[in-house]
Amino acid sequence: MRGRKEQIYDLNETQATFLITLLRNTETVVAFKLALVQEFYRMRRFLMEKQTADWQQSRKIGKQSRKEETDVILTKLIPLAESQGSKNSGKLFMTYSKLVNSTLGIEAGQRDCLSVEYVDAIRFMERAISNIIAQESENGTHYKEIYQICKAKCGIIKELSFLPQPLKIG
Repeated sequence: MRGRKEQIYDLNETQATFLITLLRNTETVVAFKLALVQEFYRMRRFLMEKQTADWQQSRKIGKQSRKEETDVILTKLIPLAESQGSKNSGKLFMTYSKLVNSTLGIEAGQRDCLSVEYVDAIRFMERAISNIIAQESENGTHYKEIYQICKAKCGIIKELSFLPQPLKIG
């Protein structure tokens, strides 16, 4: 990078609010102020939502759904993959987690920081994956083809969910 060294500061809501009151209202500064205020209110709504019984129940059910998905991967997909020559069948848990996360545009470890809409979409995708794996394993479908089927179905679920952009934390 050429020119001046860039300094980055982590500001809390009060500090950021005070700072933006000091800036001149150029077009760029006004756009920044608007975006900053929108993000603070979006975060506040999320923090309030996370404290609700609905969010907590949805997350609890989501964890159960994830357990069911991993059970199906363990009992059906891994044995199938190994019988079809897979040398990395133990990584299938991670593969399917990444599929859900990448389809929804969320980062690993972010599931506790998502709105009810996202928690529910994850749960629905994981249930769909569990069902697809169970059905296609019974049919003897190649484990790589099962992944492609799951990927296509997850894409459809994402499209039909009409989710807002996930809130980025950190």
